[in-house]
Amino acid sequence: MDIYLTHGHQADFLNSVLWPVSRFLVRYIWRPLEQLGIPDPTSAAKNHRKKKSSEKRLARWAAQQHHLLITGHTHHPMIGTPSSPYSNTGSCISPSGITCIEIQDRCLTLIKWTLGTKPDRTLYVKRVPLGTAICIDDYA
Repeated sequence: MDIYLTHGHQADFLNSVLWPVSRFLVRYIWRPLEQLGIPDPTSAAKNHRKKKSSEKRLARWAAQQHHLLITGHTHHPMIGTPSSPYSNTGSCISPSGITCIEIQDRCLTLIKWTLGTKPDRTLYVKRVPLGTAICIDDYA
């Protein structure tokens, strides 16, 4: 099975087809409004309806093409299943840490990196697996 890695904008009409309009809106409209505390309704990461529709399109494409698809556009961390081979790396902008997908020995594991505290009260970067690994051969 092939693995496709992409940001995920491809499932978002505004960002894939109307990207010049989107760029203008982000630069000159939404950035100043976000600085005032108004969230961007065009962002799949912040708009749950848009997030779900983007994820459905990406999951459908992955299943139809028989490819393992890994994206990050919606910032919603998840590992796919053999029947739905769509995975998402999650987010690197969360205050509580970052998430990623590690691929080792042909297996995918969703990982969260966050701050931990040792018994002597020193901080360290803590690796936390989120669920069990799923092997690429299981998708075939």
